[in-house]
Amino acid sequence: MIYRKEEISFEDVPQLSERDKAYQRGDDRLRPFTKYEVSLNAFEQVFEDRSKYAIDRALLVQELSAGYKDISASEATLANIQSLSSEKTFTVITAHQPSLLTGPLYFIYKICSVISLAKQLNSAYPDYHVVPVFVSGGEDHDFEEIATAHLFNQDFTWQTSQVGSTGRMTLDGLGDVLSIIKEKLGASDNASQLTEIIQSAEKQANTYGDFMFYLVNELFKTYGLVIANMDNGKYKSKLLPYVIKDLKEKDSQRSVKKDQEALAAVELSAQAHAREVNIFWFDGDRHRVIANENGTYQIDQTFYTQSELEELLASDPSSISPNVVLRPVYQEVIMPNLAYIGGGGELAYWLERKSLFDTWELPFPMLIRRDSFQIVDKRTNQTLQKSELSFMDLFEREEQLVGKYAHLQSDIEIDLSAEKKSIEDIFTQLKEKVSKIDPTLGKTALSELSKTMKSIDYLQSKMLKAEKNKNEVGINKLKKSKNRLFPSNGLQERYDNFIPYYLKYGQAWIDTILSHADPLNKNFKVLIEE
Repeated sequence: MIYRKEEISFEDVPQLSERDKAYQRGDDRLRPFTKYEVSLNAFEQVFEDRSKYAIDRALLVQELSAGYKDISASEATLANIQSLSSEKTFTVITAHQPSLLTGPLYFIYKICSVISLAKQLNSAYPDYHVVPVFVSGGEDHDFEEIATAHLFNQDFTWQTSQVGSTGRMTLDGLGDVLSIIKEKLGASDNASQLTEIIQSAEKQANTYGDFMFYLVNELFKTYGLVIANMDNGKYKSKLLPYVIKDLKEKDSQRSVKKDQEALAAVELSAQAHAREVNIFWFDGDRHRVIANENGTYQIDQTFYTQSELEELLASDPSSISPNVVLRPVYQEVIMPNLAYIGGGGELAYWLERKSLFDTWELPFPMLIRRDSFQIVDKRTNQTLQKSELSFMDLFEREEQLVGKYAHLQSDIEIDLSAEKKSIEDIFTQLKEKVSKIDPTLGKTALSELSKTMKSIDYLQSKMLKAEKNKNEVGINKLKKSKNRLFPSNGLQERYDNFIPYYLKYGQAWIDTILSHADPLNKNFKVLIEE
């Protein structure tokens, strides 16, 4: 194995939000907004509940198969697609926007999480079959969110004047940034393999969505992953009845607002603003459908009555694009889904959807927090061992980390807490003694104690500074290690790209991440290279 794994509680990771931690510990405040406890045993009920809701499996298999028509899919992936025609086959889903060359590491971690979960369910519930699905977004994400990849301590950004759906964009300008990146990959076997994957994706793709589809398929096809492009008119025709229903009854706005108010009552803030109309319309560009006060609807500069809008939507479902409020509904209407795996922010959105699903009598999936990993490279591990620090210390702010290191390196005890306690005891005795002569002298004694404590604190800070100066080389190494693992004091998984790891280990790196992935294990995973 490339890494040794250790685990820590989410509670001990200061970079994670309080809501994220609350979900992982099963906070009672969140129970009304979920349906299932996150556990392997709970899936027995999920299978039973989901079996009661029928979907158009023939359409799903047809469209998934069509998506792989011109792609080199693995036998495992093709078999998984065909298996979805069976009422005993279900999905587990994760999703992400098509970030440039997968963007931050958690793109990879999400997919490994969903593959791991499917594997566990297939082992624990042999009467069913579970397919891991990655939904490739791209309809409603800002281009700025997906256009940059960070690797080799640089930001590489795709420059284009295109607007609208990122998945529908052409490859205009993409080749320029990819050429720059490919030049930096080197000439190793792993670099050649990765270059071939990227170039093959460029040659086959007509759109940016296609490009990312091919790239993800090449990285994960051997694991049976099924990639779904939801920008599909036939899929959207299945969502249309709910869109029409929402236009008439405004269920989504009312239900989401209800959940948001309930969350606010337990001191959890809202994540998304539900509108009267929660869809967009494509006509070359992407426009919000706006409800006007006079009962009409507006798309760009054109106005419609409700019946005219319904007729427009029915005429071309492929031009409908659900926003963040309706996207979970869309997914569950199309897929026979058991669970959704996402990051803390995504699950926060889902927690605001429970009432809407109940209102429309739709099956609400189990919500599972994706795996989070922190990779400690060999150089950093060696630095830690020499410094007598642990990887847990690196989660602290730089100033606290450096101070702890200086204390450990000092030949004498820098912490003067014991001395301060002794002096405090002496002044307590003095206060009692002088107060017997004149009670006002007790306040004087306390004032003198305060001055003395400040002097000792000042002396301690000077001692610490002197030790830092003596250990400047070690401290600089430690700071570099800290910055590598926690860029801008954030989590590595939100910043770094997978490519440097792939260049070092090739496909074995993804195999290793997958071997350590287990989203039902609610701890934060630290992978240590030795």
